[in-house]
Parts: sequence; C-alpha cells; structure tokens
Amino acid sequence: MHVLVDFYWRYGGEQVFLLGPFSNCQVWCDLVPMTSTHPGSKVFHANLKLQHGFYQYNFVVDDRRCFDMELDHEVDGSSNLKNTLTLGKTSCSSLGFYLFVMIINRILLILRYR
Repeated sequence: MHVLVDFYWRYGGEQVFLLGPFSNCQVWCDLVPMTSTHPGSKVFHANLKLQHGFYQYNFVVDDRRCFDMELDHEVDGSSNLKNTLTLGKTSCSSLGFYLFVMIINRILLILRYR
C-alpha cells in the first residue's frame, strides 16, 4: 500500500533536497529536489508516494546535510542525526526492535555530548 507524504523544510536555503532510501534501494540513493512553496519563501516542499515502512532521511540544504529538530529524529549507528518516519501498521516485533534502536540511539547521543 502506498501513502502520499508531504515533506517540508521551513528554514530557507537556495537549493534544498530530500535524501533517503525512498525507492526500496536500501541505501541512501534518492536525492529528491524540493521546491519553494512560493517565490521568496523560506519553505520548501516535496510530495512522495511511499510504501508502508520505516524511513530515515535528511535534508540537503546548499550542499550541507541537515535534519529538522522539530520532527521525529534519531542518531544512527555512525552518530549521525536523521529524521524518521513510520508509515502504516507496525508489528510487535518490529516495534520492539524500533524501541530498542531508539534507546541505544539516545544512549549514544548522551555519551557523545558528555
């Protein structure tokens, strides 16, 4: 099942892209251009049709990888901050794994800033 998802970057920039594994490639192979919502606006938008699942993604703003701290986010295994999105139902086993990963990521974040 597919879901239409709106992504927004509200912090300006000249060129803004969405970066993530959106086409089932399992690696960070999709760089999706985002468009300004209107001329002179600091808000950029992209609309993607995604399958149910768990996604980690970043924004690329003027050649710099960024994340939106106001959206769901986590630290990956390489201590990089990434936004997260879960679409559709989650089984108990995948939910348990997700919670385990979230706890480990929080611990890594705390240890990183000590």
